[in-house]
Amino acid sequence: MQVEIWSDVVCPYCYVGKHQFEQALQELGPAEEVSITYRSFELQPDATPFDGELLPAKLAKRFGRSESEIASMHERVEKMGAEVGVTFDFAIAKPANTHDAHRLIHLAAEDGRDQEMFEALHEAYFMKGQDIGSHEVLVEIGSALGYAPEEVQSLLSSDDYRKEVIDDEREAEELGITGVPFFVIDREYGVSGAQGVETFRSILGQIAARENSSQPTT
Repeated sequence: MQVEIWSDVVCPYCYVGKHQFEQALQELGPAEEVSITYRSFELQPDATPFDGELLPAKLAKRFGRSESEIASMHERVEKMGAEVGVTFDFAIAKPANTHDAHRLIHLAAEDGRDQEMFEALHEAYFMKGQDIGSHEVLVEIGSALGYAPEEVQSLLSSDDYRKEVIDDEREAEELGITGVPFFVIDREYGVSGAQGVETFRSILGQIAARENSSQPTT
């Protein structure tokens, strides 16, 4: 089973959805090997570098709501995350442009480690309050996963993997993807959003049943 997940590293629903999907896979225990690839999607491609204003205040201004309303919204996401072992600290999150973070995921994909990089970037943003738009922070994250600091710095100083990020986003547009997370399975089935473990389990079971029934018998 080939699974492609379009997501952004500052999207809490993407983080929750990732863990929901993984838990559903583990519980379902499909016989065939599952290959997961992370595709780039920038929720705010024009986002500016971190300017000192933390996420709650930034969202309150953007949506014309109070910070208490934003906190209530975050509490609902925190509850969703807790169900699959994911924690958030929205109060310390530093909004930033994510383009370079996505380039780092493409670097890791070359070694089949895009899932690890995706997880590390989410933890940095949502749990550690790190500025994932900062090259210094990205070098630290890459180094923690075993990449040489000079390799990561060289990538960030160049245009390496910029085309790959743009190609992912162009493909998302062609597929009609307007929000994330979005899961594409075997290039035939699409699932939008953090659906919950039970829903993902049901969807994956239905897909496996359809594909098994379509295979020729001997």
